[in-house]
Amino acid sequence: AFFNASNSNGLFNKFKSTLSNGIGINSLNLDKVYILTSKSTASASELVINSLKPYITVIQIGDVTTGKNVGSVTLYDSPSFTKQNLNPGHKYAMQPIVLKIVDKNNQSSSDSGIIPTKAYVEKLDNMGVLGQSSEPLLSLALEYINTNGKLNIENQSKLFEHLSDSKSIDGIEKGMVVEFPLKK
Repeated sequence: AFFNASNSNGLFNKFKSTLSNGIGINSLNLDKVYILTSKSTASASELVINSLKPYITVIQIGDVTTGKNVGSVTLYDSPSFTKQNLNPGHKYAMQPIVLKIVDKNNQSSSDSGIIPTKAYVEKLDNMGVLGQSSEPLLSLALEYINTNGKLNIENQSKLFEHLSDSKSIDGIEKGMVVEFPLKK
């Protein structure tokens, strides 16, 4: 309640749907888009995929996305919950989930990730050079476009364990760190 009362402007969607000349921003005139994904595809990328689906056909090629369809704010130990006048005795902050991303139909992507139209997991022995037409995911997208969705995907081999970032190595990727023992 305090956050809502003291930061009510932060709760409004300030995005505009038209340019200064009145033309709608959604003026790319696309009826279909191809999006390449991996297990690391998350958050803003999932927002784009989910938000476009009510308007145009979204062809997703690659792996299931992460499944991060929520947002948070950082609250600090201070009178205003900001970094200003921080309590010097505390070295922590909280990030409560304060929003869930939905499309215009109030539909959200899955917490388990968005399932691709055409699944393909990258192979360790053939990552390719990003941006070159021979790079596996881009090559698949180009083939999908040129064959109207009829792909011949070779057998997957030499799959690798996916590490999304350094936090996944030390085991605290999606966990909570407690800096003092809990009293029983």
